[in-house]
Amino acid sequence: MKRIILIAILSLAAAFTATAQYAQKQSYKELKDVYNFRMYLEQECDPYNVSMAGLFGFFSPGVPQLVMNEPLRGAIFFGGSALCFYLAENSAQELTKLMAYDTEGQPYYTDNDKALKYTKMMIGFLAADLGIAIWSCIDAKRVAKVKNMYYQDLYGRQASLDMRLEPFLSYTPSTVSGNVQPAAGLSMKLSF
Repeated sequence: MKRIILIAILSLAAAFTATAQYAQKQSYKELKDVYNFRMYLEQECDPYNVSMAGLFGFFSPGVPQLVMNEPLRGAIFFGGSALCFYLAENSAQELTKLMAYDTEGQPYYTDNDKALKYTKMMIGFLAADLGIAIWSCIDAKRVAKVKNMYYQDLYGRQASLDMRLEPFLSYTPSTVSGNVQPAAGLSMKLSF
């Protein structure tokens, strides 16, 4: 099961990085003073998908930051999440060492005070890991927006002509029989 999850995460990360442009040498720390992420307007030429960055930021903290050429940010999120998960797992293992079974097969703790301490530690570390995942999600979206804005300014790829073809289906009355007949086709929309 772990192998399938790892393959899925790596596949999604590869898809996320497929459109990423590594020509950007500016760091987020330098760009955030110039660009306001709240003013971001998505364009087709953007190298980073903001929603995918947020999704990966939650499920694998630090990976989107690494992909967007922010290694220190990525290492901090990834390391913090890994450390919290490790400490929570360690607390859970200590908790299971305190578990014993009576003659009827019912579990009990040999030392309730230690069991309570390890339970609180495990819940605290898992809550901290969840907090890091949420923070990484928000940060990844902000970094993606700011870097996309920089890319838009740098390369000026705002489309001057946008053409969309959309299918349509309508019903038109027939002059001969008086019934309605379906008519299908394509509509073309040009914006310039």
